[in-house]
Amino acid sequence: FMDTDRAEKLKKAKELTSIFKTVMVDGHKLIQAERCSMWMLDRDKDELWTKVATGIEEDQILRMPASSGIAGAVVKCSDIV
Repeated sequence: FMDTDRAEKLKKAKELTSIFKTVMVDGHKLIQAERCSMWMLDRDKDELWTKVATGIEEDQILRMPASSGIAGAVVKCSDIV
């Protein structure tokens, strides 16, 4: 018996991680930044999270309140930085 719904979710999660990594590598080079991260907003938890950032381990997920730091300020004003 195979849980196809779970398998599909895992496949989408891997695809999303792959897209994040591609964006981060190319974006990192484009703006000549030493470090770079891409934060996602979890509206249900009112939290920002990132799985892809330069300088963190592959499977590490960073989380913070959506109102914290520069990323939180960007979420609040809805601007792109």
